[in-house]
Amino acid sequence: MNQNLQKISDFLQQNEHLSAEEKASLSKAVKDAESEMAITAFKLDRTEKVKQTTAILLEETIEELEKKREAGEAQNRELEIEFSLERVRTVAMGMRKPGDLLNICEILYAELHNLGFGELRNVMINIHNDEKGSFLNYDFSESAGATVTTILYNSHPATENLVKQVRRATDAFAEFVIKGDELDQWRDYRKSMGEKDDPKLNNIQQLSYYFFSIGTGAIGISTYEPISEEKRKILKRFRNVFELAYRRYLDVSLAEAQAQEARIELALERVRARTMAMQKSDELGETAFLMFQQFQELGETPDQITIGIIREEVGLIEFWITINGNQIDRNVVASVEEPNLMNKLFVAWKANEKSIIITLSGKQLNDFIAYRRGISRHIDTPSPSQYSENRRTVHSAFFSKGFITFSSNDSKPTETLRLLERFAGVFDQTYTRFLDLQKAEAQAREAQIEAALEKVRGRAMAMHNSNDLSVTASLVFTELRKLGINPVRCGVGLLVNENHKAQLYSATSSASGDSLSLVGWVELSGHPILQGIYDNWLKQEDYFPELTGEQLKLYYEKLLSGLSLPSVPDWTKGEKQYGHFLTFSVASLYAWSDTPYGESEIKILKRFASVIDLTFRRYIELQKSEAQAREAIKASSLDRVRAETASMRTTDDLERITPLIWNELTTLGVPFTRCGVFIMDQQQEQIHTFLSKPDGKAIAAFHLPYDTAQTTFQNLVDNWQKKLMYKEHWDEAAFINWTRNLVNSGAIAPTEKYVTGDHPTNLDLHF
Repeated sequence: MNQNLQKISDFLQQNEHLSAEEKASLSKAVKDAESEMAITAFKLDRTEKVKQTTAILLEETIEELEKKREAGEAQNRELEIEFSLERVRTVAMGMRKPGDLLNICEILYAELHNLGFGELRNVMINIHNDEKGSFLNYDFSESAGATVTTILYNSHPATENLVKQVRRATDAFAEFVIKGDELDQWRDYRKSMGEKDDPKLNNIQQLSYYFFSIGTGAIGISTYEPISEEKRKILKRFRNVFELAYRRYLDVSLAEAQAQEARIELALERVRARTMAMQKSDELGETAFLMFQQFQELGETPDQITIGIIREEVGLIEFWITINGNQIDRNVVASVEEPNLMNKLFVAWKANEKSIIITLSGKQLNDFIAYRRGISRHIDTPSPSQYSENRRTVHSAFFSKGFITFSSNDSKPTETLRLLERFAGVFDQTYTRFLDLQKAEAQAREAQIEAALEKVRGRAMAMHNSNDLSVTASLVFTELRKLGINPVRCGVGLLVNENHKAQLYSATSSASGDSLSLVGWVELSGHPILQGIYDNWLKQEDYFPELTGEQLKLYYEKLLSGLSLPSVPDWTKGEKQYGHFLTFSVASLYAWSDTPYGESEIKILKRFASVIDLTFRRYIELQKSEAQAREAIKASSLDRVRAETASMRTTDDLERITPLIWNELTTLGVPFTRCGVFIMDQQQEQIHTFLSKPDGKAIAAFHLPYDTAQTTFQNLVDNWQKKLMYKEHWDEAAFINWTRNLVNSGAIAPTEKYVTGDHPTNLDLHF
């Protein structure tokens, strides 16, 4: 028994206070406890033996598991690398154009970073071009993004050495470190090469570069810290995958170059065909528009395509323009002396340069835009603020007679300029056709103008009287319309030197033809334009005013006062009008239009103004001749009436005088329905009336007292006594009332034809 339990049992047996039963019970409990303790000791012993056995087994298992774990991690790392390689391989296989190399740089950067390249700065792919002595550097970094930079082999010793090392073999490896003072020089070098600024380069101690050759190029990375051997091996595996991408790059580049060349040739052929198909010289604007479209289809994005024809003999450049895909129908003319752009283009053209790039910014750009707006007011020219970074780059390629320009907000690569040179070369080949067409058009146009002038000139010389003016002058506007000049309002103002007035003739068109009508006299004062018309006519100078807004309204309000014009603009629409006043000796030919006329149109108007001058001078001469003829006829008529009157012996002779007066008034063209003579007999206070019939025959005379009930005769007597002319208007009712009173007074018989004939609806009496 356990020693302690034995002491407890002995104590219980010796205790006199316990009964025998209690002693027996407690002894039994002690024995039970001893039994349980023995069992527990046995279990503990067995557990310890199991523990020792388990520890031995566990130690062996952990070692195996560690080996398995390491093997699993290595396998996972390999799978991770393989997955990364596969993702890069997928992007490489999806290449469609050389520029997709940037996508490979970007995915490679992401995969290397995921594989634990925490020190990575960027990923680069260099494609060598021995002919140019440079390589294209495709670069991606998280801080600077994706860039493509052309770097010369000999631009820096480190760069030159790198190229030599990677070109030793197709699997060559090169590395170099930039640190210390070299870092500042390296930053400046990167900027000089045009590489994008990377702010992370400003706070580093060194920069390590690692490159693997891919034949005529290299793939590499730069890091802020040196990389381990394991990472170099991983980088080499990516290089091996990239070999596939590089071969695909070469295939794609070749296919892309062939496809691009085919597209370029097709575009050139389209321009060549369009130029050869020109029927009119103004189709040159359509050629500029077509070139704009072809550049877009070739992947270029010009804001503007312009064809410039240099007129060296007059010091001008004539332009046909397409802006943002919108064809400008009217050409613009600029001086070769304009210093910011035109003179530079002209000097380069004179020097037989193939092409030139001119960048305008700041004051130069502002000055050029102001100049351009001045010479092309009908073209919507952007303001400097609409240009990206307040700059404009003009790429120009020259041909024998001018140049083609490609304008954009930034500089384009060399390939774009070479493409422009090819377009210029094609255009030069076909420009001869344009010159031939222009010459033929000029001859045809001149013949058309001369034929029109000759028509008007012939009609003017054939004028027999002043009434022929409307027919002759209206022919001018008919011929102008045939020549394509369609003003909104036109006509002739016949001016008088002694005052500020003009006799205004307005031309109108209708289904029956053109006509020139006198609309009245206009005062050439009270408005700056009206005063300008008069002042320039006095100086015999042409005048080209503009009207808009309130001035347009005031002008027509002033012009319309006292005139009835056939058509005037609705100035409430805020429209703008351009006036053209071509002066000549006695008048001005005027034309108002919605757009200003060009130089050729104004020249045509001037030539027609000279013919109008001939027409109006002949009109004035005919008016003088007609006035003299009328005076002679009047004198003859008066002499005949005077002779007959002198032969009168009695008042009864007036019955043969009144028909004579009728005939003479008719000969002189005086419009009337009846005529007669009224003799005032003051002694008898009677009015002796002698009238003629409408057929010119005398009517029997009648005699009325001064105080007759007829108001007309009372007024007649009053005005005769005052030696004043008298006029009275009758309607039909007044005429019937007058004849009825004459019948009632017995002055005339009711059966006379004079009374029973037709009653005039309206009648004006002149005494």
